[in-house]
Amino acid sequence: MPAPPTFLSWVDANTDAFISRLSHAVTISGDPAFRPRVQEMSDWLNAELNKVGVETKQVDLGTHVMDGQTLPLPHAILGKIGDDKRKKTVLIYRHFDVQPASLGLRAVRPHHFKGWQTVAPRDADALPVNLRFCFEGMEENGSEGPDELVEREKDGWFKGVDCMYIWLDTRTPALTYGLRGLVYFKINVSGPGRDLHSGVFGRTVHKPMTDLISLMSRLVDAQGNILVPGVDDMVGVADVEERLVV
Repeated sequence: MPAPPTFLSWVDANTDAFISRLSHAVTISGDPAFRPRVQEMSDWLNAELNKVGVETKQVDLGTHVMDGQTLPLPHAILGKIGDDKRKKTVLIYRHFDVQPASLGLRAVRPHHFKGWQTVAPRDADALPVNLRFCFEGMEENGSEGPDELVEREKDGWFKGVDCMYIWLDTRTPALTYGLRGLVYFKINVSGPGRDLHSGVFGRTVHKPMTDLISLMSRLVDAQGNILVPGVDDMVGVADVEERLVV
């Protein structure tokens, strides 16, 4: 169902305000030097949600180790607006950290957008659904912390959620049917204590890069099938009804 024309017109009229807000929201979770900025973003986003009538709670997710440093995880934000038992409840998940980017690749310099406007709060009673929000600041770095948060709040903040919203692109909303999991591995490959020229020592001494390529090539085939024994045995096969949904 297409978005109502009145909503699209409102979005167009407030584009400058959205861009101005976005200019404040540049936080990089993968670099320890930017960690304080990620927490600042959590505080800023929490305040912005309060301005438009969203009841919020910032959640301390503890600490983790990155590059040998023990760092605080940025606070997650839980939010809610509307609690009408007659309406469905939609959970919106988002993250407020991003990937780093070179200034030379930007079309616009960060933090230099113009044109602030005030966006009016929306009336919760006018919404067709109740809304719940879950925002985190570590998605680009493995999403450390939210798993335990969801488990703790399944009968609390997330109780009664009927469906969840996650984006695919800037134009297509998605009611997610299922998500693929992620598994991270760290591989250390060691070699000689000094550089050995391939033209002289090639095939005589095993090169770490060649060994690594050989190892990685055995994880999946050209069609993307996982070759690690036992992995596919742990994954359920989609039945006919599920394939029709997709």
